[in-house]
Amino acid sequence: MSPRNRAVSSAHSIERFKTSQRFVVLFSALVFAVAASEESHALNIAGRFTVGAYYAQEKFSEADPFLGDRNDVQTASARSYLRVSQIANPDDSFVMDLRDKHDFFDKVEKEQLQLTDSNEFQVRQLSYGTDQKGVGYRIGRFPIYDAGAANVDGASVNYRADNWNAFVFGGLNPLEYGKAYLQFRTKAQIYGGGVTFVPSDLGARRGITSSTALVQEVFSGDVDRRYIYQQFDIPLGQQQRLVSNLYLDTVPKTQLQNGIVFLDSLWARNWKTQLSYLTLDTVQYVRRQDVREQLQPSAYNEVRFSTRYLSELGNDWNFDVLNGARAFDGKSRTFAELRTRLAQIGEKRNWDFSLGLRAGRNFESQDTSALLGLGFYSRLWEVTAEQSYGIEKFPTVTYHPMITNLSIGRFFSRAFLSSFSFERIADERVEILALFFRLTYRYGSKTLAPIRDGSPPRGSL
Repeated sequence: MSPRNRAVSSAHSIERFKTSQRFVVLFSALVFAVAASEESHALNIAGRFTVGAYYAQEKFSEADPFLGDRNDVQTASARSYLRVSQIANPDDSFVMDLRDKHDFFDKVEKEQLQLTDSNEFQVRQLSYGTDQKGVGYRIGRFPIYDAGAANVDGASVNYRADNWNAFVFGGLNPLEYGKAYLQFRTKAQIYGGGVTFVPSDLGARRGITSSTALVQEVFSGDVDRRYIYQQFDIPLGQQQRLVSNLYLDTVPKTQLQNGIVFLDSLWARNWKTQLSYLTLDTVQYVRRQDVREQLQPSAYNEVRFSTRYLSELGNDWNFDVLNGARAFDGKSRTFAELRTRLAQIGEKRNWDFSLGLRAGRNFESQDTSALLGLGFYSRLWEVTAEQSYGIEKFPTVTYHPMITNLSIGRFFSRAFLSSFSFERIADERVEILALFFRLTYRYGSKTLAPIRDGSPPRGSL
């Protein structure tokens, strides 16, 4: 990925940073919600408040004569989520999701050749509605997950029965393509409708689960995009499932823009396989590509075959083979990867050890890498550490990347938890140091569920 070069140091940016008043709004929303939960026991209130910070220092071995050798990232964020239900009837709810993000290195001042900070306050969701059987509705700003998580400033109406739900919606479209944050856009509208089927015994997973929706996005009176969203989970006997999540565009052209389809097969109690097909547009490619990749973003297609075997001793073996290709330049990659994890070791069975080997072609280079990992889990702590070493052979040069990851989670109570992550990525070209810290407080009028009842497998958080 091509980095955004930074022309000022982090210390200089911190001096220019002024505390955003929008953070005060988020804290006020939290205080109000907690007070409301204490005063009214009839309401069902659940919420959480999260604050976090991310810092990354990227230093290049060869300095640019104009922009220097640094490319730093520094952000602070806060989120306040609140859901209040049983206001007028047992099935209604009010949802508020407020987010604030401050970027210390954002916009370039062309005359001074410096980067200024910026702040983005976002009302991610603010809606009221009811999900009762029969006719239901929702008004405000909200996502519609059965239509591919389409966002709308407007209203939706649905009719819900035992095994199906039909819905229509319309309003302004707050999401601009290629951007993560929502905004009020008077010239952009979104309309659509669809139907969702859910089996009576969803836990048994014996029936077909499906969501189908047609969505149209309009800008200044012209149809900007029209797509069909399709999600299904089809049992094929007792040992196989076919699952999909697809966006099929018909305007501006007919294409499968984003999607994944996979076939899960269970051959024995401890042996399963998965065959999958993945397609991404350029926006999704940017979000997934490696931080060290320097190729221009491109649409991408991939086929992957995975095999998993769990031995009687609890040793987990995974073998993956994948082949993918970029649409922009036709470059392809082919990898084989073997991973194993020995779980629940030690006197208290709360340690695990992992090992991984990977080799193949990565678009422009022949890569091999090895990974070692160690994990510790308890009721109060979750700690994982990983170290990898690789060899990347390009036609004219060879790099030796080393990647170190450390993640620590601390659970002070059922309501209060924190996490910290550190990552170092280095090769002959660049060294990247990244830190991430987050605090979360959960509140509500009902007793909070415990974080967990025992040591979970890695990646459960």
